[in-house]
Amino acid sequence: MTQLSSTLAAATGSSAASRRAFIPLFLTLICSAIGHAYFVITFPAMAREYSLTDMQAGFVMGGGALVLTLAAPFWGWICDARGRRFVVLFGSIGTTLGLALLVLVFEAGERQWLPMQTLLLSVLAVRWAQSCASGGLMPAAQAVIADLTSPTQRSRGMGLLGGSFGVGTVLGGTLAMATGGEHVLEGFYLITTALLLCCLWLWFSHPETAEDLSAAAAAARYRSRWDGQQAPAEQSLRFGSMLPFLLTTLLCLTVYSLIQQITALRLQDDFGLDFNGSVQFAGRIMMVSMAAMIFSQLVLVALLRLTPQRMAVLGAAVSCVALSMAAMATDPQSLLLSMGFMGLGIGILLPCNLALLSLAVGQRNQAKAAGVNGFSKGVGMAIGPILGAALYASSTAMPYWLSAALLAAVLVAFVAMLLVQRGQY
Repeated sequence: MTQLSSTLAAATGSSAASRRAFIPLFLTLICSAIGHAYFVITFPAMAREYSLTDMQAGFVMGGGALVLTLAAPFWGWICDARGRRFVVLFGSIGTTLGLALLVLVFEAGERQWLPMQTLLLSVLAVRWAQSCASGGLMPAAQAVIADLTSPTQRSRGMGLLGGSFGVGTVLGGTLAMATGGEHVLEGFYLITTALLLCCLWLWFSHPETAEDLSAAAAAARYRSRWDGQQAPAEQSLRFGSMLPFLLTTLLCLTVYSLIQQITALRLQDDFGLDFNGSVQFAGRIMMVSMAAMIFSQLVLVALLRLTPQRMAVLGAAVSCVALSMAAMATDPQSLLLSMGFMGLGIGILLPCNLALLSLAVGQRNQAKAAGVNGFSKGVGMAIGPILGAALYASSTAMPYWLSAALLAAVLVAFVAMLLVQRGQY
């Protein structure tokens, strides 16, 4: 907790008002991630208890992820036009109401009050509506961090953003282990209550952090449009300046989801573990890599005194070496070690990439850029499992080698940026 406080202070500067603005948002993001992880872990098993097929459960989860991906750019535009506070409150309230409605639907399914078809349609409607309403929460949070941090502190702030999701994912998995199948609904009630408290805290304490949403600033923007000119603070979003960072996000999430897809399979095929053993050890690998990623995002990024470009080079290099080690792993323990190093590398690379994306766009385009980046995340998460399964069919090590090659390309790109930047000064 002391390290987290010092990281927060370093990321948001010395302003106590800035920290008060971010703390409730940080806790809301953690609770939202807990709810997401808990749902992903428990719903497939719950669906079978309610006589839903595995395909129907997958349609609920995959469709919700698709809606969230498509909604993120839309909410990014709304956030830059209406302000951060509006989108943060709407997203947090939508997440809370959606989870509360899901609990009610699950209660009805538990008591067999709804026919199977009605139950399926109800879960679909609630989950997809929740994804649509909450799609702006992460882009708005990224914009808030851009508002509260200076360029030199941007990587630390983005590390907190990524760390909140990682912490929530670990806590969600821990809660699922604690509740099991017998008390799964109690877990949903607990998360909903925590989210409700966070919403109340945000409502009463979270300020508008965008600086140019006043009536005078809006009038000046409209006058510039009337004169046929464009205000400097509102330059259009240039995808060319964003493209390297969007591609980095796409490749990192592709690699991460690809590795998740084939880890348990490799433990069975290369190392001889049975079904139960492979699932348990794959879960251990996931927890170790996630813990390493959280450590990087919350601690290493704050401690390293490097520019975002240099830290991105370091993160890409560590990840590339770790994936090469994984491809040559000869036992489960060496695979676990290499995945831990991959978590360290990705945990450095992703927040620095977000910081560079933030610095590449104007202040009025922060949420738009975050929304488009969210779309890149969704595409990467969709491509990874398919690509992993296709490559694994030819060779059990091939997915790791390809992942190493993709991150080697990211490494080369960031080294080239450094050389270009050095040549300009």
